[in-house]
Amino acid sequence: MGYKHDEEARAKMSTSKKGQNHPMFGKTPNQETISKITASQPNSIKIEVLDLEINTKTIYHSVGSAARALNIDRKTISNYFNRVAPGSATTKKTIQRSLYF
Repeated sequence: MGYKHDEEARAKMSTSKKGQNHPMFGKTPNQETISKITASQPNSIKIEVLDLEINTKTIYHSVGSAARALNIDRKTISNYFNRVAPGSATTKKTIQRSLYF
């Protein structure tokens, strides 16, 4: 199944791509690139969040991005779907969460 590098060669390759030698060193992808990468993930579940306080909808391309934006744990969203909507389609799920601070 291909050539197996020895430990010394693997260590040498690893150190040659660290720090400033890494091809992505110092580069940060813009929001458009991040959105494209996130949307192209085959197992991502689109989540629509409805803010009941100001009546706005936001669509996230994954559970992780929704959790980060809402500052909650991923498990909270997963538990919601397992408890409220078990067995529903995985292509589009809706989570309604009231944001009160």
